[in-house]
Amino acid sequence: MRENKRGISELIAYALLVGLAISLSVIVYMWLEVYVKPSSINVCPSGTSLIIEDYSCSLSGILTLKVKNKGLFNVSGFILRINNRSKLGEPLGNPIYRLRPTTGPGAGGDFFVFGGDNEPLAPGLNKEFTDIAYCGTLTEIEIQPIRLEEGIDEPILCDKAVIRQKVSLSSGCKIEC
Repeated sequence: MRENKRGISELIAYALLVGLAISLSVIVYMWLEVYVKPSSINVCPSGTSLIIEDYSCSLSGILTLKVKNKGLFNVSGFILRINNRSKLGEPLGNPIYRLRPTTGPGAGGDFFVFGGDNEPLAPGLNKEFTDIAYCGTLTEIEIQPIRLEEGIDEPILCDKAVIRQKVSLSSGCKIEC
């Protein structure tokens, strides 16, 4: 009696092909899961907002700035930039000077912070910063909120929450350098 072994060998070949395809797809999936891991890009929440509630300038070149958190989230601090163009006819551009804190919790750092140990400013609260030295004619103030998060070394810059405030020339914000 003759047996037809050809049908069984084709069945085994198809089973091996299916098994090989499944195992290769599992290997590729595991490799892609590690290789193409989504990076954890830290961005500021869209409800982050600081405003310049008030400012004043002294004749000795000291700026006092009062900022308020009008957003929905805590803000750890801000970057302060000013434009001190000396000619009135110049077009408005990006603020050209970045001011750094010389006194207070953020002294010597790159940005102003709201309290010691990186205490954030809660929504609805305000904070006044004094003794901010500048030179020239102050024509524009720009603040950019930042957030400091646990476990993240770099501050998170809130690029979409930058606020610019034109300074009136009658406010006395002019000092000879």
